[in-house]
Amino acid sequence: LQPEHIMRRRSRLLLIGLLSTMLFLGVWGVRSWRRAVLERQFYVVLDNLRRLGDVRRDEDLRRDEVIPEARKLSEVLSTITEFSSHSKILRGALFLRAGNYSDAHRVFSTINDPQDKNLRQPLLLMAGECLYRMGDLREAERAFRLSATEAPDQPVSHRWLARIYQQLGALKASLRELQKVTDLQPDDYFAFALLGQLYGEELHNPERAAECLRKALDRHPPPDVMGDIRRQLAEAQVALNDFQAALATLE
Repeated sequence: LQPEHIMRRRSRLLLIGLLSTMLFLGVWGVRSWRRAVLERQFYVVLDNLRRLGDVRRDEDLRRDEVIPEARKLSEVLSTITEFSSHSKILRGALFLRAGNYSDAHRVFSTINDPQDKNLRQPLLLMAGECLYRMGDLREAERAFRLSATEAPDQPVSHRWLARIYQQLGALKASLRELQKVTDLQPDDYFAFALLGQLYGEELHNPERAAECLRKALDRHPPPDVMGDIRRQLAEAQVALNDFQAALATLE
């Protein structure tokens, strides 16, 4: 049998070890929880910033709410080493939304290529938009094409590619991208509206234009764009000599 004082000493050491382990696990758990919360908040805020400048306008977003929230989060993340890239992406996105495209491009260029797909995708989309705003359509195309290749099921890069190809005069390529958007978002009005515009104004095919524009209206576009879609549809109907339908469309 061991002396009683030795047993008490060992019990104390075991207790101290157990408490230390519990403290370590508690601190680690709190840090992990905080990291998860910040990361989740980052992706929500960044997506809101992206949607503010998307080809497809989002009526549900308020710029005066999104921008301050993004600034606040950027300041918090800049103090945490493991969120260095996250903070830079937010800072670049804020420059982009302020119209400071050269500063945004400079910040995006300093970010090491992230291997995390969740972080890489928004970086490609924001960098692609920045290049587009700067007028560098070819480099913007490369960014959005890479985004579309790595995440083929998301429609955002295809919308941008459709716009870029339209401006470059590559109408068939633009049509292909818009068709992909309608496949990915069959209930959304936006791609059908662009298809109608493309068929009507660029390809001079009023029949296909009217078909696409009717589909856009069936998908309940927001009021501020509905009037323009109706006008384009009426023009297509006039080109088809369907004057009665055109008058009904404009009523």
